[in-house]
Amino acid sequence: MFESIGEGCYIEPPLHANWAGKHVFMGDYVYANFNLTLVDDDNIFIGDNSVIGAGSIVTRNIPANVVAVGNPCRVMREIGSHDRKFFYRDEKIDWENLT
Repeated sequence: MFESIGEGCYIEPPLHANWAGKHVFMGDYVYANFNLTLVDDDNIFIGDNSVIGAGSIVTRNIPANVVAVGNPCRVMREIGSHDRKFFYRDEKIDWENLT
């Protein structure tokens, strides 16, 4: 379906894409929340370790290590060290008990 998709990517259904995602390149460990729409008239690159918000419409490249949301999808912020420790505000990720 995609031109290429990296290791460890997770895409919540449903996913909508014209050209069946033929021009989409996803890096490693991309997380795309539900109801993502890809408008890929030209090549779209989604960088490593990026998070795409629910209901976003991606029409252009998304750099690595960012949270991007909206219509059209835009970078909201970079992913930092806090995000690697907490999943929501100050609620810690329990890395030892993840399956």
